[in-house]
Amino acid sequence: MLCASSFYESIRKNNIFGWHAPLDGCPDRTQTIGDMLNKASVAIFGRSWALPKGARENITIPMGMKSQSDAITDLQEIPKWKFHVAAYAEDINGNKIVLDPAVFDGPVDFDEWKKRFNPEDTHCKTTNWWEAPLYDWGGSCYAPDHMHESSLRDGDPSRYAVAQLAALQKEPAHPFKIDRFQAPEKRFFLKVKPSATAITPAPR
Repeated sequence: MLCASSFYESIRKNNIFGWHAPLDGCPDRTQTIGDMLNKASVAIFGRSWALPKGARENITIPMGMKSQSDAITDLQEIPKWKFHVAAYAEDINGNKIVLDPAVFDGPVDFDEWKKRFNPEDTHCKTTNWWEAPLYDWGGSCYAPDHMHESSLRDGDPSRYAVAQLAALQKEPAHPFKIDRFQAPEKRFFLKVKPSATAITPAPR
């Protein structure tokens, strides 16, 4: 088994993820974290999604939002997300543990994670690693297997994502940021494969 808190700290402290700008880049962070989970021989992992309800085009960001700039006072200027995604991994008890340093300061179970989104305009769900969810109106918001098709052929699923994150690191911090919510003091241990050899997540 693998301690979720230790793994979480390794991604939180990794400069490649550009946590200074947490409002952008969640698909590429998730892709890269999934690659790290695979290399750590975690047995089951996937994606946690926050999607707009009905015909809405955006979701309200988690309620820890605050301004870093006194110059921005119009609430209409507060950014919204088209969607949000983060990696999850199953623990030894079969719970889905979300690893999302953009929102929390530690690993949390899926039910705790989804509490931070506004239920009036957002619904949350999990998918397996290769599944692309649909908006309520039918369109696909994100197709990871298509987005990274070329890097998958090269045998490195996160190569494209790492390149995108490298570009993000050069961007200045957004004038708004998300306060990272305090994770409950729970210890989670992620389920790992019996063999030490990492295997790519089950295909579609």
